[in-house]
Amino acid sequence: PLLLGELASVASFPVAGRALAGLRSTPRASRAGVVVSDSALDEAELTKLFGRLADKKLLLDVEGAGTPEMKDCCHGGCDNCPYSRIFDEMNAGKAKWVACYENRELIDGRTHRPPAMETLFGNADEVEKAAFIERVTAIPYAQTLGPMKSVPADEPPSVEALEVFWAKLAAAAVGEAGEAAEVLSAEQWGNGLQKLTGQEHGAMW
Repeated sequence: PLLLGELASVASFPVAGRALAGLRSTPRASRAGVVVSDSALDEAELTKLFGRLADKKLLLDVEGAGTPEMKDCCHGGCDNCPYSRIFDEMNAGKAKWVACYENRELIDGRTHRPPAMETLFGNADEVEKAAFIERVTAIPYAQTLGPMKSVPADEPPSVEALEVFWAKLAAAAVGEAGEAAEVLSAEQWGNGLQKLTGQEHGAMW
């Protein structure tokens, strides 16, 4: 899973299953290795976290994103269209991706700020570790696409699991010394998720 691939090795948040939205699959063996590598980050804890950070929407900062050509494309696989197999926006019926950005705006004015980021950062440009742990536990759990394990919706991730996730994310964002970081900026948050999951825009389970 998320942390997963890297965490797990962030299990891949796919976080446990697949790399959060690019999105390539993460071998089950690799995910399992990450999950069991730290008892605080078992699949149940990762599922709880994914269900609080994932969203139904994702904006992709790909070539041509937000242009009229991209907007007018039918994305039907036409051989003579450069955008036939490229999308700048993805949507799902249930939360599916953990965005690797805090906020994104395309040139046509479309914007996306995942609800979880609104809770974690608010109007600030950074978040402290203690606030992150407190705020994540306050985010309602939502049914998502990906995780196989069922977890109690009213049972938040453990503090121990969130501390491990924070350390992994911070280390990915600013280097090994980052594990002891007490504050992460919105930019570092996004960069850390990209490095942990190997995904540029967002990660699936």
